[in-house]
Amino acid sequence: MAANRNSWPVSTRSQTCDACTHTAPGQSGEPSPFSRCVACGHRDHADVNAAKNVRDTAAERAEDVKPPHGGRPTVWS
Repeated sequence: MAANRNSWPVSTRSQTCDACTHTAPGQSGEPSPFSRCVACGHRDHADVNAAKNVRDTAAERAEDVKPPHGGRPTVWS
């Protein structure tokens, strides 16, 4: 991924292109609810694009979390 999405404000998740991470409010002339990235031309539904950004943020945060006990699984009895 091209940028660290963890630092992005929630309000820009639908304005940030999931394909290239370019952020531009009010993407170029597409009828709502669709948007086209002015940088790379990627076109997607705004809600789907935002959901992909949230998914990618969650995946990046999960990679940053280290498992407890040096990676050994926790066994509950």
